[in-house]
Amino acid sequence: MTDLKPATFPAALQSGPLDIVGDVHGELDALHDLLARLGYDNDGSHPDQRHLVFVGDLGDRGPDSPGVIRQVAGMVRAGRAQCVLGNHELSLLRGVKKPGNGWFFATDHDHARGEFPDCQPATAADREAFVGFIATLPLALERPDLRIVHAAWHPASLAILDRELDGHSVLGVYAQHKTAADEWAQQSNIGAQAERERRKWSQHLTDAQAEVPLLTAIGRNDEYFQMRNPVRVLTSGVEQLAEKTFYASGKWRMVNRVAWWQDYQDEVPVLFGHYWRWASADGAAL
Repeated sequence: MTDLKPATFPAALQSGPLDIVGDVHGELDALHDLLARLGYDNDGSHPDQRHLVFVGDLGDRGPDSPGVIRQVAGMVRAGRAQCVLGNHELSLLRGVKKPGNGWFFATDHDHARGEFPDCQPATAADREAFVGFIATLPLALERPDLRIVHAAWHPASLAILDRELDGHSVLGVYAQHKTAADEWAQQSNIGAQAERERRKWSQHLTDAQAEVPLLTAIGRNDEYFQMRNPVRVLTSGVEQLAEKTFYASGKWRMVNRVAWWQDYQDEVPVLFGHYWRWASADGAAL
């Protein structure tokens, strides 16, 4: 995983009419159905010269992540589509194993736990090609009338990235901020307290059936790690210490995602993915 091309930031969003595609997450058949419904060929061409824009999270969890990424990468290389970096692409770029991305690794950690059994695996050639493609994805796209990002349009993080991505890769900038956060954790009281909480609750933090209280030091530590890393903010959102714990993506969480869009004041609209909603039996959003 060497010779990564630096991703440009900010990147120019394609002019003209666009079709914005949300998180595909390995659902290749659904992607084909959507493209057909929108009038696209599977190579991304459109009779009216429309262009596709993907908001990231192309793979993981679904049955054919390799097929989705191959197809989208082909469209992007052909100039028929654009795609921003999502948190799931960032995990693959970092080589970090997460629930639902076992398909990417030579040893599938999901299969070892009996999870996601029907996911198509990546080949060694796929892994090399996918990392090369993901490394070129911008963190945000913008034109005068529209902005696109995976999780959060966050001015402070955008300003940092505008400076630091000049000649550097997304992975390099991510690592720089992670190192700084690691050093802070080692030197701060909160970091030490969080480590004690992790040791005490280590057997329960990944157990969905456990009763885990709000571990404040872990929460403040997680909030610091998130908000001091601009790559994390754009790809997985604005976070703050939660009022109570909740279980998501394989572990108990101590921080909440903040609805940053409620405070967004600019006239230029932002389209993003990452978040999802569901409804109760009476139709009310939860």
